[in-house]
Amino acid sequence: MSNKEIFIETYNKNIHRPGAEKLLAWLEGTDFFTAPDGRKVKYLENPLPGPKKHVSRQLDFDVEVNMDDMLAFDRKLDEMEERERKG
Repeated sequence: MSNKEIFIETYNKNIHRPGAEKLLAWLEGTDFFTAPDGRKVKYLENPLPGPKKHVSRQLDFDVEVNMDDMLAFDRKLDEMEERERKG
């Protein structure tokens, strides 16, 4: 069954408005069921770039953590939370 036949069957089964027959007759007289140049529809290539391949990487340097700075930052956060609770 072609797409045109499927469309017409579905149209006749589901559309019962006045003038529906005239519309279907008009559609059959136009190029509604074919592409304007008479060939099948051509799809455009996707203009967006595809995703890049993931490359796993490792850090090649040591991360130095100063615990005094970390504890001072935690204390500042605690003070801010305390002020927020008091209002």
